[in-house]
Amino acid sequence: MVTANLRLVVMVCRRYRGRISNLQLEMLDLYQAGNLGLMRAIELFDPSRGYRLSTYAFSWIQQAVQRCMSATGNGIHIPTALRTIAYRAQRLEACTAQRLTIDAMADLLGEKEKRLQTALTVVRQCSTTSLDKPIGTLEESTTLIELIQAEHMNDPEDDYRWLHEHLEALDPKQRQVLELRYGGDEHCSSAKAALVMGVTKSYIQSVERRTLQTLRHRLGPILDPTQG
Repeated sequence: MVTANLRLVVMVCRRYRGRISNLQLEMLDLYQAGNLGLMRAIELFDPSRGYRLSTYAFSWIQQAVQRCMSATGNGIHIPTALRTIAYRAQRLEACTAQRLTIDAMADLLGEKEKRLQTALTVVRQCSTTSLDKPIGTLEESTTLIELIQAEHMNDPEDDYRWLHEHLEALDPKQRQVLELRYGGDEHCSSAKAALVMGVTKSYIQSVERRTLQTLRHRLGPILDPTQG
C-alpha cells in the first residue's frame, strides 16, 4: 500500500518546493517525512468509514511535511507553537496595509503580547542562511562567504615571518648552505653546493645536519606548543 501511494507523497511535497529555498532542507528530506506520514496513515486507516486511503492519507502526509519544515528547516529547533504564532503574525502584517504594533497584532491574533513578542524574536534570531548562497544574478558566482572579510587578513609573508626571523639568526655559512640546498626553484645537491662554496661535500652535509637540528630545536615549541 505504501508503494502504491508514493505518487501522493511526491505531489504533496512538490507544493512546498518554493518554501524550502531558504531552508536547510532538500526535497529528499520532505519525501522522507511524507513517507513517514503515509505509513502512519496506513496504520490508522479504517476502510469501513467509506473514505479512500488517498483522501485520508493526504492530511497525514501534509502534516508530516510541515512538521519537518518547522522542526529542522532552519537548522535550529524552534518549538512548533512559537513558529506558528510568528508565521500567523507575519501573514497578518503582509495582509495589512498599515504597520501594526505588537499589542495590536496580539489583539487580532488572540495572543498575549509577551508571547507574541517572544515568538517573533526567537524566529528572527534563529533564522540562518548558507554561506555558500549565491549573491546577485545567476551569472555571478560570488557567494556570501566571499563578501565576509576577516578582521585581519594575513599577507602570505605573515605566515612565514616567524620562520625568516629564525633563519636570519643563523650563522652566515649555515644560511648559505640552506639557501643552496633548499632555496630557489632548483635545489642544489650536496656536491654542487660544495663546489659553489669551495668546500668538501662532507662539510656541506655536516653543516646542513647541524643547522636543521638547531632549527628543529628552536621551532619545535612554536609548531607544537605541547613540547614547551
